[in-house]
Amino acid sequence: SDSKTEEWVSFIPEESPYDSGTTFTLGCIACFGMLGWCTYTAYGMVNFPFDLMMSQLSAHVEENETDQRISLLKEQIRSLQSKYTLTGRKMSKKDKQDFDIAQQEIDRLEKRNQRLDERKHPLTRFLEIIHPLVRIFGFLLLVTVLMIVIAVGSTSLERALHSECSHKCGWTIDQRTFWNPIDELLFSIAKHNIHAMDYLIIGFIVIAIILCSLAGMLKLGVRFTFIQLYKLQPQGSAPQGLLLAIFHLMFILITVNVELLTIAPQYTTFGGQMTVIDGKKQICTLESIGNDNPEKCRMTEISITLYHQITNIPFFGGFYFIGNWIFLGLIFVFTIVKIIKKKGLINESEEDDEETQGLL
Repeated sequence: SDSKTEEWVSFIPEESPYDSGTTFTLGCIACFGMLGWCTYTAYGMVNFPFDLMMSQLSAHVEENETDQRISLLKEQIRSLQSKYTLTGRKMSKKDKQDFDIAQQEIDRLEKRNQRLDERKHPLTRFLEIIHPLVRIFGFLLLVTVLMIVIAVGSTSLERALHSECSHKCGWTIDQRTFWNPIDELLFSIAKHNIHAMDYLIIGFIVIAIILCSLAGMLKLGVRFTFIQLYKLQPQGSAPQGLLLAIFHLMFILITVNVELLTIAPQYTTFGGQMTVIDGKKQICTLESIGNDNPEKCRMTEISITLYHQITNIPFFGGFYFIGNWIFLGLIFVFTIVKIIKKKGLINESEEDDEETQGLL
């Protein structure tokens, strides 16, 4: 209702860290970054952790396996050639097809060997030594991605069901009631004053999002809607493509600041603060800001900025809300596609996985 919207707006401090023009500009940039969040980041979250966990042991092992496959294919080609050389007959359609497929596979594997040769530098030895740690990092990345998806889904569902002012206040909710793993973890750490641990977790989450976004850009390329403008690859990317990729990443980073209010709403708004209501300690809410008590809650600067943005211009709040549902939908679609075409995707993505590791 309009009265509820006005009531909640009155709880938010009037002084914002930024003027209205800057807030509007940040909102426009975040909306553009939401497009990258829903595509590049979502695609990278589904694929990149598994790419790290299933990465090959070393360039030398891969090269030996590739050489063996090339030898087998060349033997197959020699067998076909000798079969028709002795008889002088024309190669049958099926044998000609097998011959062409074997030749194409040899060309692909030889190009792969060239890339493996390029990876034989001093850093490669170091990467081979820490390879088990790479797989462990991939597992941690997968756990982080699952927690992010659960957090976004939990907050989005709660906003859809419990926001009393809906689109008029950007689907704001006064208090989180659904379980949110990241918010619970960060709030508990901040409440118990575990020094700097919450900053480290937030930092790891942001790094995970950046890496997944980069991996998504590498596999999908720099695109305009469904049109691929530039392909990103190690030592072979167009300068214009790199520039556009950097712009996309900058916009996604602005969107990450907005998404913190969805990933960890309680922590982003109030940190680990508690308030006293009727003699009982309770978590801070928007309504508790106006209470007259010695332990009055104070909102963080980033939450004040975002709440001013989505309450003064509800379009931004609605865009973020719909964008998060699209993000969850694409996560589901990408996951189903990966499961259905698992074997095909692994075969097709071998080169992409090498490029992913080379770029990152």
